[in-house]
Amino acid sequence: MRVRALHAQPGALPRRCLAGHTVVHRSFSTALQLVPVPWAAPSTWTWQRHVAWDLNDARLARLAQAAVAHGVRDPFLWRTIRLRARACVMSLNVKEVAMLLGSSVKVGLVDSAFLLAMGRRLETLLCWSSRVSCVSDLIICCNAFLRAGMDIRAPIFESLLRSIACSFARPSAFEASLLASCLARLREADSVLLAGSEQAVLRSRASPQFGQQAAMMLSAIARLQPGRRPEVLAETLLEQLRDDLRASSVASAVPEALQRSLLAVVWAEVRWKGVKGPSELLQCAVEGLAGPPGRGCWRSFSPSSLRSMAEACRRWGHSCVAISTLAPRLLGELSVRLGNTRCSLSKSSRDPELLLACLQAALLFCKGPTTRRKAAEKLLTHLSRLAPELRARQLVTLLELSAVNDGETEAEDAEIAAAAERATTLRSEVYRRIGDMPLRMLPKVLAALLQLLPSAAVSARNREKDDRGQQQFAAVLRRATGRLAMELNEALQHNDDTVQNQLLFDADALGELLYVCADRNYSDDSFLDASRKWLLAHDSAVLRAATRDVSIVHLLHSFAVLQEA
Repeated sequence: MRVRALHAQPGALPRRCLAGHTVVHRSFSTALQLVPVPWAAPSTWTWQRHVAWDLNDARLARLAQAAVAHGVRDPFLWRTIRLRARACVMSLNVKEVAMLLGSSVKVGLVDSAFLLAMGRRLETLLCWSSRVSCVSDLIICCNAFLRAGMDIRAPIFESLLRSIACSFARPSAFEASLLASCLARLREADSVLLAGSEQAVLRSRASPQFGQQAAMMLSAIARLQPGRRPEVLAETLLEQLRDDLRASSVASAVPEALQRSLLAVVWAEVRWKGVKGPSELLQCAVEGLAGPPGRGCWRSFSPSSLRSMAEACRRWGHSCVAISTLAPRLLGELSVRLGNTRCSLSKSSRDPELLLACLQAALLFCKGPTTRRKAAEKLLTHLSRLAPELRARQLVTLLELSAVNDGETEAEDAEIAAAAERATTLRSEVYRRIGDMPLRMLPKVLAALLQLLPSAAVSARNREKDDRGQQQFAAVLRRATGRLAMELNEALQHNDDTVQNQLLFDADALGELLYVCADRNYSDDSFLDASRKWLLAHDSAVLRAATRDVSIVHLLHSFAVLQEA
């Protein structure tokens, strides 16, 4: 079958090379648009050979690029392109391999057989070709393999980096930034390639894409060389970002490319070592991301980007107002994602570790108890339902965050009911797992549960629920003190060394736990007797090892209240 040649117009698709798509001319535009149509009419059931199967290597690569340019994501077409590429793989050169790989990765339609065939062909070309390949094609191949999910330990990456280093004389800014991104993903801290890439990006400061390329370069250096912050690159990028933000101030939303650059800056700035305070570059990026209400879209932010913003809030939210303004929007975005079950980013954003990290960093910066409670209400409810699946450390963190958010006296009846339900769920889970928790976590758990108990004003409105909560807390406290008394008596019977005992428990933790018992006026004779003997054992070595003076005050106060001093 003779194949019709491609149109002379750049980017145009031949009418027969895309069986199942028709090219339609619009009166208001001279560009060609592809409209999908059924593969076969209802009255015809004859199978026809796909025209793309008869294309040679050069035309197949151009067809793949043209399909990407026109937004064609038909799986049957791309399956035919991949099969034809595997059939004629021995006649492909490096440029055609780069075109096929890059196009397939852009549409997200690849398979392991296609990647394996392209990788083997590329290795053959790199080993036996006497002609030096274009460095841009090699970098595109490396980036495509990484985006397709190939193992970073594959030998093809070593061959690609070796060939890139031989041809890396004066790269363009695009090649330099893309190579730096590949090095960061490969965890290859090649100082020569990074230095050359940095200089290439700095030479292109007049380019319209300088902001995006410099942000990629900065994030790559932060991952590979966190101890070296490129000051010249950071200052130049700061000027470019300020200009871009001023240009986009009249728009209703920050451009997506600019948002990715700002996110890359935040990601890099939280990873520099030895940084004491937020830099001007970080403050500029945060102001651009926060913006006025309703400006910009965070729906495309990956979980790692949200984690970077949470880390920035945790480290510098107390000293920088611009960074603390990210907190309400961060919690609001996570709450929205919990209700969206279709988006893949929403599914990955439900990770309890991510939710707890963001809550822990941003909760304190949500102004006002009512605003804070509304922003965290959905997140805490979701996490409380996952309490049986949480690890011990995560459960303790959830208890502390719930105590900060729900331990307020001014709240509506609906919010009080929701908080009481969460507290009941958490108390039940703690009662079930308190026998397996590390001893050092017990004081934190009991202090958080104590703070979750309703106040006197709230208890007067709902006496029945308050009594049930008091009974549940008393049961948890009784089980915790019983376990601790058993552990301390066992340590005293075996005459263990004091240092070994402190690996499990110490005087500071005991003081916190006794303070909770004194607050509830809970007295357990066996627990108090074991605590007093353990503190005085070995010539009061445990008591003298206390690191906080307030722990001595807690011990004396608690024993006095419980009539055991």
